Amino acid sequence: MKYPYGKNVFLTGGSSGIGLATAQLLAENGYTVYSASRNPLMDTHVLPLGGKICPVKIDVSDPLSVDSVIKKTQADIGIIIHCAGIGIACAGEEYPPEAVTRLMKTNFNGVLLVNSRFLPWLRKRGCGLCIIIGSVAGAFPVPF
Repeated sequence: MKYPYGKNVFLTGGSSGIGLATAQLLAENGYTVYSASRNPLMDTHVLPLGGKICPVKIDVSDPLSVDSVIKKTQADIGIIIHCAGIGIACAGEEYPPEAVTRLMKTNFNGVLLVNSRFLPWLRKRGCGLCIIIGSVAGAFPVPF
């Protein structure tokens, strides 16, 4: 397998759902995945083909948390995958304002914050890939 962006991935939202499945698939194919989440699931897990999942504790809505993690992982990252996200399920008039603020800080600002730290590094190294995973609700309306 060729690795045009290198074998090191920084992935947010890696403790569940699409993020966890993506981390597992990449590691099974030889990548080292820094699986970042608020609640990391395990210790470093090495797979038979040499890939591994390295859990990292991060809150993508907190600049201090992001800066701390990026300093430790940035050196060899060639791929960033954004899977961190939260949702709100209630009628529009019942949306708690603090829940909407938390949603925007995680789903929107979190992507911008992580990218603002990694993209200069990717430009400096001359290549890189950034993938943003969105919700199906962006394409198909869901109740509430």
